[in-house]
Amino acid sequence: MEKRPETPRTRNREWGFFGTCVTQGHADPETAWNEAMALLTDPHGRFRLEPDVARDLLDAPWGRHLADQLVGSEFAGVFEALANDRRWMKSTLEITRAIVRARADSGQ
Repeated sequence: MEKRPETPRTRNREWGFFGTCVTQGHADPETAWNEAMALLTDPHGRFRLEPDVARDLLDAPWGRHLADQLVGSEFAGVFEALANDRRWMKSTLEITRAIVRARADSGQ
C-alpha cells in the first residue's frame, strides 16, 4: 500500500484559508484545512494540484475567499460549485501558474 505524503501545514495561520476559517468561527479549522487540501490534491479530482502548490493557493487571498464561501455551506458542494464556475477556475489556474512560476524563479 502506497503511503500518501503528509499534508503540508499552512504558513499563514492569521489570514488565507486557515485564518479565515478561525475568524469565521469554523468548528474545526484543522479538519477544514485537511479536507480542502485533499480536494485540491486529489489526483482524480477537478484541481489535481501538487500539495505545496495547494498549500500556497490556500494561504493566498484565494484561500481567504474560499473560506468565506464555506460559511454555512456543505464543504464538498462549495468545491464542486467552484469547479463548475469558469471565473473561479480561471482565477485558480492563473494563481496556480503564478505560484509555480515564482517557485521556478526562486529555484524551488
